[in-house]
Amino acid sequence: MNKLISLFVSTGLLVTSAGVALAAPERQDARDHRVEVQPPQPQVRDHRVAPATWRWDELTSVKVTGKSTTIKVARKDAAIDSLRLEAARGPVAIKRVVVTLTSGKRVTVQVDARIAAGDSKVLDLPGRNLRVARIQVVYGAQPRMSKNVRAQLSIAAR
Repeated sequence: MNKLISLFVSTGLLVTSAGVALAAPERQDARDHRVEVQPPQPQVRDHRVAPATWRWDELTSVKVTGKSTTIKVARKDAAIDSLRLEAARGPVAIKRVVVTLTSGKRVTVQVDARIAAGDSKVLDLPGRNLRVARIQVVYGAQPRMSKNVRAQLSIAAR
């Protein structure tokens, strides 16, 4: 009888007198109910870590000229959490992005990055569901390119 009990304990199977093997009930471990806490997301992220389910609304696409570009957001009732800056036709150096809310408050996000052509950066704005009136992109020193070719910057929101 002791050998049968040790066999049951070691294998988890119980053989009945009819020769049918029954599995021992599974034990639920208290460790199965752990909650994993995610660290806060950084302000500037590479576009490749953005979830694929995010839907971006294209705001504008501008040629990079001068020291800054300011765009007015047409839908001031739209709630914005993140901005995506994408470079085309050449690299774009960006110092900072200044977001003016409909309330008049300004939110400045330091970027200090160069975005290669075909690449993008995602900026998480502090706060959720912000109502945005204007977005100003302040450029850094742009690399020299041919006179006829100007880098282009696309701005999208989510």
